[in-house]
Amino acid sequence: TTKDISNFLGLCEIDVKNALNATLEPISIYDTIYNNNGESLEISEQIKDDSLNEDMILEQSILSESIKKLDDREREIVFLRYYHGKTQTEVSAEIGISQAQVSRLEKNALKAIKKML
Repeated sequence: TTKDISNFLGLCEIDVKNALNATLEPISIYDTIYNNNGESLEISEQIKDDSLNEDMILEQSILSESIKKLDDREREIVFLRYYHGKTQTEVSAEIGISQAQVSRLEKNALKAIKKML
């Protein structure tokens, strides 16, 4: 048993099970898992990720390019606010300007991004 093997080798049973599973022959994502009257279903059709469709990938690409076109300070503010989740007050302390300036620069950056989109 896997317990006997793990005791003999001085390993935990999970490591033994993982090692044994690693020796299994891999399957293709194109293998058929269901077939009924000529209608078949492949593994790849069951593991598809609908959360990242082509439209979303395109939008993310356009957004990324728009952010690259901002000036350095606006870009930094956008990253700190929306990618790191910092407040305007935290951003102002980090980059050494007032919270009001952060607010104004953020507003201008978002307006510019929307215009580019």
